[in-house]
Amino acid sequence: MTTIRYAVLFPGQGSQYVGMGQEIAARSPKAHRMFEAAEMISGLPIRTLCAEGPEALLQETANTQPCLLVSSLACYEALLEKAPVRPAFALGHSAGEFAALVAAGALSFPDAVRLIQKRGELMGNMEDGGMAALKNVSLQTASEICEQAVVPGGALVTANVNSPNQIVISGDSDSIEEAVMHCLERDIEVVPLSVSGAFHSPLMQPAADEFAKTLSRATFEHAQIPVVSNVTAEPTVDKRLWPELLAKQMVSPVLFEPSIRALAEQGVTLFLEVGPKQVLSRLIRRILPDAETLHVEDDASLQAAVSRLQELADGTPTREENSDAVSFR
Repeated sequence: MTTIRYAVLFPGQGSQYVGMGQEIAARSPKAHRMFEAAEMISGLPIRTLCAEGPEALLQETANTQPCLLVSSLACYEALLEKAPVRPAFALGHSAGEFAALVAAGALSFPDAVRLIQKRGELMGNMEDGGMAALKNVSLQTASEICEQAVVPGGALVTANVNSPNQIVISGDSDSIEEAVMHCLERDIEVVPLSVSGAFHSPLMQPAADEFAKTLSRATFEHAQIPVVSNVTAEPTVDKRLWPELLAKQMVSPVLFEPSIRALAEQGVTLFLEVGPKQVLSRLIRRILPDAETLHVEDDASLQAAVSRLQELADGTPTREENSDAVSFR
């Protein structure tokens, strides 16, 4: 008998595109109902934004984050209808952490929609600043560039530790511009990112403080499977931790690479990305070249993922038995 210990992952802002989740929603009544319910909860035209855009409107942070949440969870709902075994762990990248909490049973779908809508609004209003991705540099080198390039009175920090060859930095616009120049002078590949603010930096503190008030009113449950926190890179099922972790996440670096390595230490060798594009899957293959990755974002990828899970699950316990066997320590 073989036992599958796989992790389900949900992408963050930057993975969105017009059309995301629509093929899945057209084929899965449960997924379709999630879009309908999200519109009633949020008052946003989520189905239209996802299906038709326009792209400029979908790219606005206040719209992107709710649309991404619903599209990802619609894909996950379709996966659960057919998957032979549930995941052992959940992980989300930045905004994707809310989808991970829903998948793990730590947060209800309605609460997640309300929280991500508020988060998107607050982050979208913090318009000063930007982000840039540095390629093929160590965390130490990225940190040194931040120290050297930050302007007086400004802020510049590492924001996403994504993989061995990608670090994202975040800060005020002038400091980001200086950092880009530093990189070009040192022949370091740098890509300014199309974002509306300095996410995961101290410049997000006013938004984080306001979001903490909203989080304090939300209801969290102990997770049914461990969720790996962006802030700590550690798996937890403790409901008491999430209000503080989710507020802190807005001003802290996303520790994606350490999170993937932590899952590998837990025996995870298969990572299933659920939601638009395959950004996280590509990062994982750079972190763990021997790891297997699957993804679900449309009918073809759903069928392929279910087929592979069925192959691996041959002779394993049922969903319910496997869920009971998960270690929450």
